[in-house]
Amino acid sequence: MEQVSIIEISFDELLRHEALWRVIQDREVALNASRARWEDIRDIYMANIRASVNEKNGIILLARMTGNAVVGLCIGWEADDDDCAQVPHWRKHAKIQDLVVAEEARRHGVGSALMARAQDIFRKRGFSFMRICSLASNEAAVNLYEKQGFSPFEMTFVKEL
Repeated sequence: MEQVSIIEISFDELLRHEALWRVIQDREVALNASRARWEDIRDIYMANIRASVNEKNGIILLARMTGNAVVGLCIGWEADDDDCAQVPHWRKHAKIQDLVVAEEARRHGVGSALMARAQDIFRKRGFSFMRICSLASNEAAVNLYEKQGFSPFEMTFVKEL
């Protein structure tokens, strides 16, 4: 198995690896008709990511394999729910917004390495919980998260009217 290295990068560096975002969005479009094409959301999505990373003490992690090929990224930040039904220590959490692994690098430990590094960073910042969302139909992502020790927290149901 090839060696995976994880480094923290800036938003400006992230812009050089935009092709990885296309991978995740194309996959989600294939899984669910609610998802917009990357070309249609690129500018607003990138602006939202930049703002959230800057304003919420975010992290951007990049995964490289032997030979320096960029094969994954993870973006997350500090979050605080305003849900008064939750006890206070559940409200403050780390949120993983995006986790993407290039198709050719899947099932080689890249996603696990990215998640482990994100967990280490947020644990050192004093967080007790980390959340990540997935489309219910993205079985590969759900399996990875469960393998990493995540369990379902809330479920959203949808019905077309």
